Amino acid sequence: KGGGPALNDVIGGQVPVFFGSVASTKQYVDSGKLNALAVTGKKRASSMPSVPTMAEAGVPGYEVYEWNGIFAPAATPAPILIKLSDAISKVMQSPEVRERVLSLGGEPFQGNSEAADKFIKAQMAEWAKLVKTGKIAVD
Repeated sequence: KGGGPALNDVIGGQVPVFFGSVASTKQYVDSGKLNALAVTGKKRASSMPSVPTMAEAGVPGYEVYEWNGIFAPAATPAPILIKLSDAISKVMQSPEVRERVLSLGGEPFQGNSEAADKFIKAQMAEWAKLVKTGKIAVD
């Protein structure tokens, strides 16, 4: 099942636990339909400051993030990428957009396209290591 059906199953009592994003679960935590046990980042979520991190909850070394990005084809000319990056950064830094992202449980990215690229590469390396160590294969 995907995240939506799994979330519904936890709320409905068919499944005992669910790993979901702050953005997808915050409204249910706020309404009392879910209990948030921990967040998976290295710091508490600003939209749920009373929820401990996994390390604070007794599971040190557990750091996983759900993130979204805006991507363009690899062959996109550099001037277009720069223009897009500048426009997206400007929008993401606007008070209205930042407040909306925060209200939905998100954490706006602080940085430029180079910082985003560095973050994505680090995430891919971490997940590749996990897949190799866990001998995870796609059926």
